[in-house]
Amino acid sequence: MAESAENGASSSAEDTSAALQRKAEGRGSAGEVRKAKKKKKRNKKVRLGRALYVLGSVLIVRSERPLNIRKVQNAIVVAKGKKKVGKVHDIFGPVSSPYVSVKIFQGVSERRLLKLLGRKVFILHKRVAKGAVKGGKEEKQGGRAEGAEGVEIAGEK
Repeated sequence: MAESAENGASSSAEDTSAALQRKAEGRGSAGEVRKAKKKKKRNKKVRLGRALYVLGSVLIVRSERPLNIRKVQNAIVVAKGKKKVGKVHDIFGPVSSPYVSVKIFQGVSERRLLKLLGRKVFILHKRVAKGAVKGGKEEKQGGRAEGAEGVEIAGEK
């Protein structure tokens, strides 16, 4: 037991010296290396809800909880075992348990879709940076709307 404790102490000392060497060489610290490894991980599977209906090329899913629209919109929908089914197209209904329409991919058979009914489906969760806007910075517009100079408001002259 004493040998394993000594080996653990020597390995942590080696890790520390390796981190210092990387930092001196400009390659980054051990923490940065761990962060880089985390970024390489595949997308996480997050439960979306239960499949209710198949309407042509659309699958309707009912979620049991509120959804973060930024994370769910355009996400890939998968069945058990990460078999891709489609892509989230629209979110509608009550906020507490919304419905989600999923546009089905072309290669998915009707038989497979019918097996999904009543079962759980998932999305491949992508991490979204806080404050990130897909199209770049949003422009704020102040004042009157364009083309409203000639409009009279009741009571004003």
